[in-house]
Amino acid sequence: LKQVDDWAQQHLKALQQAFGGSSSPAWKGRLAIFVFADRFGYEEFNQVNNGRRAPKEMTGHAVITPNYSDAYICLQDTGDEASHESGGLQVAVLEHLTSVFLQRDGAKIPDWAVRGTGLAMAAGTLKDNTYLRDLDALARDAVKAVLNPADLFADGTFSPATSGAVGYALVKYMVTNGGLPKFGQFLQALKGGQSTAQAVRAVYSADLNALGQGFLG
Repeated sequence: LKQVDDWAQQHLKALQQAFGGSSSPAWKGRLAIFVFADRFGYEEFNQVNNGRRAPKEMTGHAVITPNYSDAYICLQDTGDEASHESGGLQVAVLEHLTSVFLQRDGAKIPDWAVRGTGLAMAAGTLKDNTYLRDLDALARDAVKAVLNPADLFADGTFSPATSGAVGYALVKYMVTNGGLPKFGQFLQALKGGQSTAQAVRAVYSADLNALGQGFLG
């Protein structure tokens, strides 16, 4: 748990440096991180507190309400070693901390942008992680069936098993081609209530179809 706290504290600093907010608390009160040693405990938390069954590929989730009455991350300890199926506990901490940071204050941001940003930042920190290295190939296979490039940016286009990989690849593409400050402006536009199409046009001077075509190319 001390190690998880260290990872979270360091990543929070990276998030504040990348996307602002370092001059004030990230959230009102404190953010709790629950870590369960086994699958049973994690599934019980989902059923009792979140009223749902957790699919087998789900090993973590985050909840943050606009008034901060709930602010927590819930994780199953998947171990320290990454595999082709799991990035390990550190990747989960970084991914879900990014999620609550971006969605604080009631911000509505598409799932691909939330998950993709967390995984892209994790990849920047954990260069040799097997799971993160596989994401590009997984995304490449997933987008082969996309006929309309604008659909890349719509939640629900991809399955939960592949949406994270596609989001990771999209975020990496946008940061590589426009820079991190511009991507930060894009996220701020989304937090300000703009749709994805409006934010892309305002920040990248392009429509979703053009941006999607560039990514697919």
